[in-house]
Amino acid sequence: MLPEEGVDINAFSLLETPLFSASCSGHPDVVESLLDAGANISEENEKNKNGETTLMMTAEEGYSDIAKAPIHNDRDINVEDRCGYAVMKSGREKGREDVVQMLAEAGTTK
Repeated sequence: MLPEEGVDINAFSLLETPLFSASCSGHPDVVESLLDAGANISEENEKNKNGETTLMMTAEEGYSDIAKAPIHNDRDINVEDRCGYAVMKSGREKGREDVVQMLAEAGTTK
């Protein structure tokens, strides 16, 4: 599934981008297609109204296959949301040990 030519894959709809929605809904095939098509995963572009990033949401939901994408794109993986939560804390509180382990190996400190 690839976006049609001329479609803005970074456009916000309902306060989220397509990449944010696909990531948080657990659709790795859609995430991969969007990234291959050049979706912008910058911190500014991939935060919801609470300041949560795609990485935070995928860690919280336990989508380790999707969480790998942002980690490997040189982002700040220690960023906090508006409530002071960071990705590691989100994963731990939800008992997502596989994601927590992966994050620790990637250098996450919060």
